[in-house]
Amino acid sequence: MSVFNEKEGNGGAAVDPEAFQARPNCLTTERLELVPLTLDEFALYLSDVDALAEALRLAEPPSEPDAETRAAFNWLFENALALDAASLYWSTLWLPILRSENRVVGGFCFKGPPRPLFDFLEKAPNFKIDVETVAPAVDGNARTAETAVDNNDKIAAASALTAVDANARTAETAVDNNDKIAAASALTAVVEIGYGVDEAFRGRGLATEAVGALVDWGREREDVGVIVAETSTANLPSRRVLEKCGFQRCGDSGDALFWRVDVLRRATEKDGV
Repeated sequence: MSVFNEKEGNGGAAVDPEAFQARPNCLTTERLELVPLTLDEFALYLSDVDALAEALRLAEPPSEPDAETRAAFNWLFENALALDAASLYWSTLWLPILRSENRVVGGFCFKGPPRPLFDFLEKAPNFKIDVETVAPAVDGNARTAETAVDNNDKIAAASALTAVDANARTAETAVDNNDKIAAASALTAVVEIGYGVDEAFRGRGLATEAVGALVDWGREREDVGVIVAETSTANLPSRRVLEKCGFQRCGDSGDALFWRVDVLRRATEKDGV
């Protein structure tokens, strides 16, 4: 039983607009504050939601995760322990707080820091990404992976950017010499996103709002080129969220569907060219 009512909280008042502004990477959307938890706050979420609600001055504690979700968050927390502050955002829980009610409406996360596409596929073999061009080329003069080698070997083509496959062109011929390292890493850097909204808050577009904000945040990063996600075939609401946020189907396995959205911005776009 929750004893939160015996603690201070904030009495259910709306979120103070400046409450989380000092936090790095806190995202503000039309209705939400998307707050990445510190390690201590993540630990409280897993052990004492009342204490977390008091620390964040929420109207009420977040809902307790079910057994499956808790196991996933425990795994995520263990990974977060090994990261420095600059990388924590990739392995912590982002709480979506509905500003008007000061209540947590679900949970969002990335499942670890960016990693090379083929390292990701090796560890997640069921995630069948159809590699065509991998991602937009960083340099306008760079060859795409698809044209770098024979079309029948798309994996080797993508490897051209990291010079992994012996038959692929080397990074030196794939991109301008001054941009080899940036192109090779950014074009293949992948993160996976996970998300859920509590039943009481579903059907209001909050998941789309939060996922869209995280995708936009990814576009501002230099260390990620692709965001991927997995849904079940039967989970139509989750599939619609991804479609609205620009994700495209990229494979399937059994009752699982796999999705991707490219978030790498070309250098010319950043420069306003």
